[in-house]
Amino acid sequence: MRFNNRIVSLNKLSIFLLAVLIFIIPVYATPPISASNGQISVAGGPTTLNVANGNISVVGGTTTLNVALSGISNGLSGYNITISLSNPEVAEIVSVEFPAWANLSNISSLHSDSIWIKALDTNNETKIGDTNVLLATLTIRGDSQGSSEVIPIVNQIDDDNGGLINAANVSGQLDVIPITVSDFAVNITPSSQTISAGKNLTIKIFANPNNHGVSSGEVDLKFNASVLQVTSLTKGDILGSDAFDTGSSYDNNTGMVLAVLARLGTTTGPTSPGTWATVNLTVNKTAKAGTYTLNITFAGMADETFNDIIDIKINNGSIKVVTLVGDINGDNKVDYKDLGILGSAYGKLRGSPGFREDADLNGDGKIDYKDLGMLGSNYGKTS
Repeated sequence: MRFNNRIVSLNKLSIFLLAVLIFIIPVYATPPISASNGQISVAGGPTTLNVANGNISVVGGTTTLNVALSGISNGLSGYNITISLSNPEVAEIVSVEFPAWANLSNISSLHSDSIWIKALDTNNETKIGDTNVLLATLTIRGDSQGSSEVIPIVNQIDDDNGGLINAANVSGQLDVIPITVSDFAVNITPSSQTISAGKNLTIKIFANPNNHGVSSGEVDLKFNASVLQVTSLTKGDILGSDAFDTGSSYDNNTGMVLAVLARLGTTTGPTSPGTWATVNLTVNKTAKAGTYTLNITFAGMADETFNDIIDIKINNGSIKVVTLVGDINGDNKVDYKDLGILGSAYGKLRGSPGFREDADLNGDGKIDYKDLGMLGSNYGKTS
């Protein structure tokens, strides 16, 4: 009888445990679901690698787009991804900025329609369960009117356990749409640069006639003569290679550039966007660290009938001078990000694709072991 009672007790215990399991398993083994518009979807969904959308309102202007992972359920130890533009005629990638957590970051040659970028999280600053994890911020310049997909491709993304993160690629949309037809724009490009004292730099005065015909014009540029000196002024090709530039000049005492152009022959509109003038400058060796403006103080243009074009929009530029040699990105410290920028241009010569004037630390026209040594001597220093 005792034996039979034990069997009955065991049967009751088994039934109880089975009921508990039936109750628990659906709660913990099945992801939560939600209903919307009659459709049921699993919450969370797959991990995606996303590029943000953006637009550029001026040909020659820039915008920034974030590249991010939607989530990291098992953490993030590092990544290697490729970013490509579907329409290389419209734009190009000119710079990449990494978030603070990214160590040992590296990029391929910039000023390209396709680059790879990679970084490691050696300090475990990203956490398991984080969402919208920023991987990089792209700066993209618009070269002509149009649209392009900005396509991310996963080469490899690893989690904290050494496993692969399988992320679906979600492209961004970039639109280069010039300002309204009534606006004529004159810009400084690039709109900003970071440069060391004693180094050389180049800026362009870029004009977007925006459906106007242009027969002649003048652009006046003001700069800080105690910081910068012009070394040359060259006419652009917007009015043809044979355009007159009589009257163009620069004055390093007053800090003024006068860029004058007149077309040879008859003007038929519209005039295509292009370079009005190229200005080469050098930063004085005694220049103090700081940001200095490049101001277009006057922009006057004549149309096909030699009448003034009104409502010309002006976009000024700026120069950030750093006094700490090796601080290429101008964040007042020499670290892995500056090393990554120099590495991306290592071996390049001035005038070749991928060359960066700010990475040519000794100004000899090539980026090599001497520049690397100069950066290394200041590595870890701040200003």
